Amino acid sequence: MPARRWTTWVLALTLLAVAIAATIMWRISVSATGSAATFTRVATVTRSTVQTTITAQGSIAASESQTLAFTATGEVATVDVAVGAEVTAGQRLATLASTNADDAVTQARRNVTKANNGVTRAQLAINTAQQAKTASDEGVTAASHVREIAQRTLDTANDTLDQARKAAASPDAQASATAMPSSIPTASLGAGSIPTNLPTSSLSTTTVVPTVAQASSAVDAATADLAQAVAAVAQAVAEQTSAANKVSEAQLALTEAQDAVAVARDALAEAQRQDGSLALVAPFDGVVTEVGLAVGDTVTGGGGTVESSVSADLSANTSLLGLSAAPAATGGQTITVQEIAALEVSGSFAEADAAALRIGQRAAMTFPALPGSAVPGWVTWISPTPSTTAGVVTYEAMVTLEEIPPAIRLGQTATVVVVTAEAVGVLAVPSSAVTVTGSGEGTVELIVDPDRGTTQTTAVGIGMEGDIAVE
Repeated sequence: MPARRWTTWVLALTLLAVAIAATIMWRISVSATGSAATFTRVATVTRSTVQTTITAQGSIAASESQTLAFTATGEVATVDVAVGAEVTAGQRLATLASTNADDAVTQARRNVTKANNGVTRAQLAINTAQQAKTASDEGVTAASHVREIAQRTLDTANDTLDQARKAAASPDAQASATAMPSSIPTASLGAGSIPTNLPTSSLSTTTVVPTVAQASSAVDAATADLAQAVAAVAQAVAEQTSAANKVSEAQLALTEAQDAVAVARDALAEAQRQDGSLALVAPFDGVVTEVGLAVGDTVTGGGGTVESSVSADLSANTSLLGLSAAPAATGGQTITVQEIAALEVSGSFAEADAAALRIGQRAAMTFPALPGSAVPGWVTWISPTPSTTAGVVTYEAMVTLEEIPPAIRLGQTATVVVVTAEAVGVLAVPSSAVTVTGSGEGTVELIVDPDRGTTQTTAVGIGMEGDIAVE
């Protein structure tokens, strides 16, 4: 008689104090020729987490990788790293031979310093010119004020002359002339003497009028003073104009000096670029994974960063991550640096499973080379396009490791399990304990009498169906 194996799930209820705890029991009966055996397993229904997951195989890759090549043409002078070397951002990796690049940078720096000094001198010249302009403005104001006083003095002298002439024509002109003093008080104004107060014989009764000769002399003096004041104003205006011109010239010199600084800085940047093209430096902290250069090699410029990607597996899709990829360098004359501070696993998921993938989903990774290790992570990238191999369609996805095991190595294989759905804290039973009917309802076998082994088929509500349990 051929061997037969079957499994019957039954659900028993056990009274515990005042509560009833559901217990899942499954009895397995095995019969073979001439013998039979039956045993029972029990699982208590508890609140737990029900999950659905998808699985893929992949390998460890660096989160970022750059392959560097020289942009200048020349002979390799030094190779400062080897495969496996840990490097820091900015560290020199290799250089080309150079005879004048350093001198060009030094001279360019001197030119920048010289141009900056020119700006300083131009700013000082502007300050001096502006001070002279301010002084000339004040000089024009003062000269104009003196000219106004001289003009008023001349006007007064002319009025006095008119009065003297009228007085000379009157009958008592002789008496008035006899009463006049021999001189008229004057006040110094510029280079001449201008009368300021005409004498009077009596403050309360009689006004003394100077002679015509005296008044004419005062007019002449006032006229001379006015002429000198007008000349002083003209001189002050000329000095003001000259100072304003010097300010404009100084401002123009400052602009030219500032332009010279910009030119010198551009020249320095170009010299530094040329000098920098003679060296390869690490773009970030990482590990050197490839060295394709040797001292004495002749390289052809134009390479630069020939590849920049989140991982080698994603080089065709870097644009989705805001990165760019450049053509591969020719001749393999490159150095590749990979960042190991953050590692990822690139996995290929089956077409049906890929539909459930979402950015941010939790995942767990195990590694055949590291038995017993399980590293958590999360989905960080999903390819929008499939890959087809031998008619099998898969989608690439990247899972970032939350932590990095000490013994992990780039390229090691990994198994990725992504949690696509879960229900937390729900009542759950093993998936095979529930029979789903055609209408989508579920049933379980309850043990009505454990002693007699009698059971009863009972309908149950089904929630989430996980990989190994059902809510």
